[in-house]
Amino acid sequence: MADKMLRVLVVDDEPEIVMALQVHLELQGYFVEVALSAADALKKVKADGYDLVLTDINMPEMDGIELLEKIKAESGNTLVVMITAYTSLMKVLSSRLYGATDYILKPFGDLAEVDEVITRASEAIMRWEDVMDSVQEKKHQQS
Repeated sequence: MADKMLRVLVVDDEPEIVMALQVHLELQGYFVEVALSAADALKKVKADGYDLVLTDINMPEMDGIELLEKIKAESGNTLVVMITAYTSLMKVLSSRLYGATDYILKPFGDLAEVDEVITRASEAIMRWEDVMDSVQEKKHQQS
């Protein structure tokens, strides 16, 4: 992953949140797109694919947990981080059960927590890519 830019999709029904995260993450060097609804996010995931999705849990029409389930069904390698101002044990457990990688609590403050979560996710993505490259290389050597 060192030679490619992390592709991030930020999903929240609050435009000021997605814009703040987009600007911050782009300044960190990531490729960032945004969606103001889970339905729009799902279309983007199906069309473009992302390394990482940051999604709010509480959104109208389709919540972040349902979006998480659908993203994992569509693109199992995509890491999904849940964002919420509301902490409910059931939602945390549900998001973990359906494959969430991490959790970010609003309000973000100085965005240090966001940076830490993105760094951990990026390291996990790089690790899996290294493993896959090694497997492919060994497979190629055996042929």
